[in-house]
Parts: sequence; structure tokens; C-alpha cells
Amino acid sequence: MNTVIDRLQPLTIDDLNKVDAATLDILGNTGMCFESKEARKIFKTNGFKVEGKNVFFTETQIRTAHESVSKKWTLMARDPDKTIEMNIDSYSIGMGGGSPFMVNADRTYHAATRKDYINSLKIAQSLDAIETWRVLVIPNDLPAENANMYMMFNQIMHFNKVYALTDETSIDFLKITYSLTEKEMQVQASEGIVYGQITINPITPLVLDKTMCDRAILMAKAGIAMNIAPMPVAGTTAPVTLPAALILQNCEILATLVLTQLITPGCPVAYGTMASNADMRTMGCVYGSPESRILEYAGAQLARFYNMLSRGDVGLTDSMTSDFQAGAEGAFEFINAVRAGINFLPGCGNLGSFLGASLEKVVLDAELAGIMKRYLKPMDFTDETMAVEEIKKAGPGGNFVSSPHTFKHFRTEFSIPEIFTRETYDKWDKGEKLDAKQRANRKVNELIENYERPAMDQGLEKELNDHVNRSYPVLWTDDQVE
Repeated sequence: MNTVIDRLQPLTIDDLNKVDAATLDILGNTGMCFESKEARKIFKTNGFKVEGKNVFFTETQIRTAHESVSKKWTLMARDPDKTIEMNIDSYSIGMGGGSPFMVNADRTYHAATRKDYINSLKIAQSLDAIETWRVLVIPNDLPAENANMYMMFNQIMHFNKVYALTDETSIDFLKITYSLTEKEMQVQASEGIVYGQITINPITPLVLDKTMCDRAILMAKAGIAMNIAPMPVAGTTAPVTLPAALILQNCEILATLVLTQLITPGCPVAYGTMASNADMRTMGCVYGSPESRILEYAGAQLARFYNMLSRGDVGLTDSMTSDFQAGAEGAFEFINAVRAGINFLPGCGNLGSFLGASLEKVVLDAELAGIMKRYLKPMDFTDETMAVEEIKKAGPGGNFVSSPHTFKHFRTEFSIPEIFTRETYDKWDKGEKLDAKQRANRKVNELIENYERPAMDQGLEKELNDHVNRSYPVLWTDDQVE
């Protein structure tokens, strides 16, 4: 967990009030579609106006949800030392997610496999900068009915940090892992202690489909932290103007928030800052654009306006490979998202507007995460750090290379990159002449080769295996832990 105190404010309070007023207007008069009968029943039971599949919201109902949602929570990890304290000023970096393709070091693509999924877990477990998990790639060499079970089971086996649920069946894995009932998890969530997180994606414009409705209900009942992350695209699924896309995103988040708080008051929910724009030449959605960064920053401000924690991304790019474009766009988002105050920040390893993923990109993004952590660490002005006596002692024309003060502090004052190089040209020219992606590829291979599965109690491992065998008679391999 890291803390940042300096936050930029690109929108005025008048701007924020305009977005809020427009949101109340739309949700009060147009409403939002909830395709689940159970969701609509929950709204009706609590006095909401429901017409067909559309639910309408009053200002009081929305403000009540704002007041209810938790303002800080603890994301538990299987390794207690990797548990994360989330609050309005913290940020946490995690893996990217949802890519169907793997980008190889030689720039070729292939459909993601089980091996790619396992290797991404090994990399995430091995890098200290990666604090939370998302499914970086979805294995294409599994039957659809086994995929989520496979991903959740292996996540627990190979990774002992903060877990991401893959679907509703993941709840049972958490109950086994932490020896809790669903009711106990729900009660603890109301007190700010949660055992996993998942993303809920409304469909723009103004729809929460049945799958996401039912998922939000089940996750709220189990006390799972939810990142409500609609992805409106200015110019296609949202109006072309950025303020309009921002308003539409706000509507979809707040309406879904209300549902979660009706089920479990205090259930942790993060405000998603995922709006983007289309490239109108291709109609494709882009995430490395300056417009995406503007919307991201504005979304972060709205989250703080409502006193909610937020979810965004880091390292996103529209480039199909880990080149200069990927580095520039990724670094831009790192700076933008962290300085904006976004709290939950997956995204490491994604390429090509989420279509591709790269293990080399994960390593490079982890390097950026370390740079950001140092960049945002404030200077500490003490007698020791100001070193006035050292300056006076050296005097005009002196130097500090051999000073005891230098030897005392240089290891902690300066960051040392692992992947980025600071070699002289002569040394680089006489060496292997590797670029950043090639050095990252070497690091990937080292991490996979040296990976050791985190320790697990034998009783817990047996219980997890028994659960898989009972629930899923068709296994993917003779040895379940790959």
C-alpha cells in the first residue's frame, strides 16, 4: 500500500456539480435498465419506481448509497504480509486483465493458453510491485465450463496476494481458503474487511445485463469488493463529447452502486474511471489517447466528489507490441492515474487496447511502478537531509563523493532501475546491446525458471482439490496444479 498526498484538480466544483445534476436528471427521468428479475424485485421491495426493466432513482436514494458505501477497507491476502489497506489516499498496482491473445517477445501473437495463464501468475507472484491479481489472459485451450474453475484454483495455488474472482463459483474457493461462511464474509465486509475483489461492467448506455446483475447481487451477499467499471466509448456507445461520456459513466456507476448497498450496506465498491473514446477512422476503442486520460482524471475527481474509492488502470496502450509507443502511453497513464488519486490500479501487461498481453510488458510496467513510487515520495526536510553543515564544510569548489554523509544515504536516497539501463555507450556497445524489451524478456525467463509455489497448508490444498473433484468431474490434467 502506498500513499500520495498531492492531487491535481482539473475540474472545478461547478463542473462536478453539473455532472451530478445531469446524472440525477437522467436517472430520475430516464432510469437505467436492470435485466435481472431479482434485481428489479430488490428495487421494488425498497420503494424504487420500476417500469418494465427500467429502474428510476431519486436524489435521496442515491445519496443514501453514497453515505453507506465503505470509505476504507482491508483487502485480505492469503499471505498476511501482503494484505492491503485501501483508503482514499492509497494506491495499489496490479495485473492487467482480460486479454484473449498473448504477444510473444518476437512480436508474434497466439491465442492464450493454460501455460500462458500459469506463467503470468508466476510473474505476478515474483514481482513485488504487483500487489493484486486480475486474469491477464483467458486460456483458449480449456472447455468453457472449466475455464473459471481452472483460473481460480490455480490463482490460489500459485499466488498468495490479493485475489480476483473470476465468476460466482469463485466464492466457494474463497470460503475454503479463508475458512469462512458466506454470511461471515458479508458481515466482515460491512466492517471493511474483504477477501477478494471483482469487476462489474455495466453496458453503455444505461444497462446492467442479467449476468452482471446477478453477479453483483451474489458478490454483495458474499461481501466481495466490487469495481463498478462501465466502459463508455465517446463517439460510439456514448455521445462524442467528453462531458457527455463522463455523465453517462457516472449514471451507470451510481445506479449499480445503489443496488450493492441495498443488499449489503457498507459493501466496498470502487468507482470505475474507464471511459475512453473511439478512433473515428476505424470506430475502434482506444485507451492510450489523451482523451482517455482526461476522462480518467475527471472520473477520479468524481469519485472523490462522492467520497468513494476508485478503480482505473496503469500502463494501458494501443500499441500491439512493447515499443516506444507502449512505453510512452503506459508511462503517461501511470503518472495520470496515480496523481489523479485513483486507488485500485490493475493494468500491468496489457497491450493493444486490452486485446493482447505480454509478460515482458508486465516486467516493464513493474519497473514503471517502482519509478512512480519513488517519484511520489515527498522530500523529508530534516537537519540530516538538508546537510547544511556538509555544504559549509565542503565550501566553494568542494565535492561530496567521499563524504560519510554520502555513504550513509546514497543507497536509500537514489533508486536503481533493474530493467532500464544507465550504461555508457562504450559499455553498451561492447556488451550484448539489449534494448528494454530484450532485458525484460531475460527477466521473464529468470522469474519463471526460479519460481517457487508459495507455501500452503496441506489440509487446505487437499480441501481445494477435493472441491474441484466434487464440483468438476472433467479435469484438465492428471495433475491439477500445473
